[in-house]
Amino acid sequence: MSRLPCILGVLLAIAVPARAAENDAAARHDWRWHLTGVVIGPTLREALFGTENETRVVVLGAQIDGWTLTEVRPGGVTLRDHDQEKRLGADEWLQDDARAADSERRARQFEAGQAAAAALEQQRQDQANAETALGEATAAMQQARPR
Repeated sequence: MSRLPCILGVLLAIAVPARAAENDAAARHDWRWHLTGVVIGPTLREALFGTENETRVVVLGAQIDGWTLTEVRPGGVTLRDHDQEKRLGADEWLQDDARAADSERRARQFEAGQAAAAALEQQRQDQANAETALGEATAAMQQARPR
């Protein structure tokens, strides 16, 4: 009879952590936050998360709902929970119309950036050609000068 409470105590000790672990796992998989922005400074990296009713600022290394913020990069973050990883981008939580508009804006920015890079390269080539022509003209003038 003295063994029965001991066995029950062991069974309860095993069952309670198992249930707690199941509840923790369920909470970890029930992600309700949207990444709304990132803050990146010389000594600061933060992510802004929101729901319909709440906003949280989470610094790099801190946790939100059991997930640790492990990376903050322009436009996105990485969260880790034991062996799981979430990579979130700020644009993933835009509504479809806003995401489409944002995609079009990014495409226009990319095209403008490409055009600017091409113009800059053309300018460098033109400058190099002008310097070469100036050098050749100077040499020709020096040779043509009467002695």
